[in-house]
Amino acid sequence: MSPTFENLKPSQIAIPAGELIAVSGANGFMGSHVCDQLLHLGYRVRGIVRNKERGAWLVNYFEEKYGPEMFELAQVPDMTVPRSCDDAVSGAYGVVHVAADTSLELNPDVVIPRIIATAMEVARSAANSHTCRRFVYTSSSSAVTDPEPGTTRTLTQDTFNDQVMAHAYSKNLPGGVVGGHTVYAAGKTKAEQELWRWYGETSPEFALNVVIPSPCFGQSLCPAQQGYSAANRVLKMLWDGDDSDDVANAFTAQWFCEVKNVSTLHVGALLLSDVKSERLFAYATRFTINDILSIFRNTSPGKKFRNDVADTKPDRTEVPNKRSGEVLRLINVPRWTTLKECLEGLVKQWSGMSD
Repeated sequence: MSPTFENLKPSQIAIPAGELIAVSGANGFMGSHVCDQLLHLGYRVRGIVRNKERGAWLVNYFEEKYGPEMFELAQVPDMTVPRSCDDAVSGAYGVVHVAADTSLELNPDVVIPRIIATAMEVARSAANSHTCRRFVYTSSSSAVTDPEPGTTRTLTQDTFNDQVMAHAYSKNLPGGVVGGHTVYAAGKTKAEQELWRWYGETSPEFALNVVIPSPCFGQSLCPAQQGYSAANRVLKMLWDGDDSDDVANAFTAQWFCEVKNVSTLHVGALLLSDVKSERLFAYATRFTINDILSIFRNTSPGKKFRNDVADTKPDRTEVPNKRSGEVLRLINVPRWTTLKECLEGLVKQWSGMSD
């Protein structure tokens, strides 16, 4: 389900087709899908990457799919450097900042300022360009809250994961992936808050929107060049029969969203005139590890999978995702992709059967 403008009036579209959009993290799992959807709609795209050589495949991929002079690359090795993004966003009518620090380093004094600085430098460069009409920032569900299976609670547009800072700086911060993700969550929380504060105080010429992805699964745009995202790699371990606690614990009951739906929300946040100063929650449906295993068993009946996890508590969080569903429908995506549809597509790609 790809977005289209067939049901929209010109006044409902903030940036006309054919104009230039800059997308950071263009070679990544989510960023490449954002680029693909924008190109599909007739926009020119400048992908911002840290290393042009590693991103060169994108130029060939998109030229073959959409023709010449529609996609180009801009190299910014360190987006924390002041004014480093000026040239990369110059002339762009819209900027989508997807790039994220996924190093999972454990030092909050390094990681948190780096995440904040990257977001702010891209935003300042967009403001200084004087062509940018729309700016979209990719936040994270971890900037809103941590999963709490079995707990009934309600999130709002104003919910932030304020307690995560104390966890990130705690002497008891766990090592490994868990601790690294805690520090990352603190950085994403503070970066989004700082971006909103700056936007309110400086009133740049562009409209700001934020997309908040829940855990994001789905097919890679070009697995031969990209491989798979961290979340998809752990999913594949489960599909391959891994029955370790480490893998099972990676699938805490919570909400999920398929990557193309998340990318479409970025497109809507960027291009729909009436979407301004909003946080769009990319939360499609709840899941547990046992839901995933059930789908895998039905999709791949000849494979052996681990047993269901006993006493799994479901997610009971209510989330403000109604507006996100409206945005999808406005650009002709009638509904969220289900977990079953998402995982079936992934299994096809893993099996080498996808297009």
